[in-house]
Amino acid sequence: MTVLAYIVRHGFTDMSPSPEWWSQVPLNALGRSQAREAGEFLRQYDGPKPKWGVSSDLRRAEETLAICAKILDIRAMRPIPDIRAVNEGEEPAQFEARNMRGFSALLKTAARTGPALIVCHRSNTAFIAKMLSGVHQPVDYNVNSMVHEGGVIEVTDKVARPIFHWFGENAKASLPQPFDGTEISGFVTAEDNRPPRECGHCKWMDGSHCDHPIVTADDGLAIFYRRQRNKDGKWLVQPDDCCDNYQSIPAWRELKGGA
Repeated sequence: MTVLAYIVRHGFTDMSPSPEWWSQVPLNALGRSQAREAGEFLRQYDGPKPKWGVSSDLRRAEETLAICAKILDIRAMRPIPDIRAVNEGEEPAQFEARNMRGFSALLKTAARTGPALIVCHRSNTAFIAKMLSGVHQPVDYNVNSMVHEGGVIEVTDKVARPIFHWFGENAKASLPQPFDGTEISGFVTAEDNRPPRECGHCKWMDGSHCDHPIVTADDGLAIFYRRQRNKDGKWLVQPDDCCDNYQSIPAWRELKGGA
């Protein structure tokens, strides 16, 4: 897998945890500390380092980027208005359209230059979860997120996954897949699949087998569902099976500009 970007949620403000929308509120002392933690995490992270950084043009995101960029010794580029937070009263379709435009351009650039550091907002991380992490439940962009303030999401050419300050402990705000199926990958057959998310529409499906590394490591497919491996050790699955690692092919292609 190729790392395209690290997405950082900005730090706390005096309005947090309430939605700040498009207000130009600055980080407070806690927020600056959270930004430093994110920068230090990425500095020590065992993965490719960001080559450049960018944020929305809202002050709290720009300040978070400046702190992280100094720690990582990278250049902060001109802010991108398209990746602002959802605004008060903004329609989800309008929010998603500008996020698609903004993130598509950034990820296409990162594919050429090396990983980007993208600092944005709660609502943007929920958009990324919906588009790249196989989330199917309804998303409230004023509430949902993948990570806490100062949290980090790694975006590769395969998937987006939280790697620092994951939001999983907050059941209302978190965006995990349903808790069903096998323990490791959440694999289910059509009989148990809730809600429908089919292998036949997933980017990890390769002919008759699944290429996802977590699914490959899950012996529960044989124990609970009598699935068999092919000669390469990959699980043979049916088009209407699925798991918690499902990722829609159309959604990923759309975000990557049809690539």
